[in-house]
Amino acid sequence: MEDCGVSRGLQNRKMDGGEEDIPSKKAKRLCKYREKWEKEFNFLKKSRVGHGHAFCTICSCDFSVSHGGRTDVTQHKRSAKHKRGLEAQKHAPVMSAFVTRNTTEADQVRNAEVKMAMLCAKHNISFTFCDDFKKCVADMFPDSAIARKYSAGKTKTTQIVKGDD
Repeated sequence: MEDCGVSRGLQNRKMDGGEEDIPSKKAKRLCKYREKWEKEFNFLKKSRVGHGHAFCTICSCDFSVSHGGRTDVTQHKRSAKHKRGLEAQKHAPVMSAFVTRNTTEADQVRNAEVKMAMLCAKHNISFTFCDDFKKCVADMFPDSAIARKYSAGKTKTTQIVKGDD
């Protein structure tokens, strides 16, 4: 087995009045997680449980590799739970499909206006500040088309925060 440590149990026994250390059992060899397995098994990560465990990203579970090492990983890979996880992963849509990118300039301007409105609301900044900010932002970023089109003053910012678009 790969990279196994040895732990030996000893017992003190009295024989003829003296003490003597006698091995209680045969030495146990416990395997430890090997990072090189991650190259072979793309679903494998180091476990937080300990050196004798691995974490499966498909099943979201920790399992022991202390008795069989790499063999424990291949057994887990063949388990019903792991196969169900793989099957579910095939049919699950990718998260990026739900995230839309604001590609148009109008969407980017609207994003900037909403972010500023939420920032003012979060930090209890007066919405009248947004009138001055609207004038200032185009001067601060003259090369930005988004900054030139930014138009959220106190009235628009108030409506964004209230949700009355």
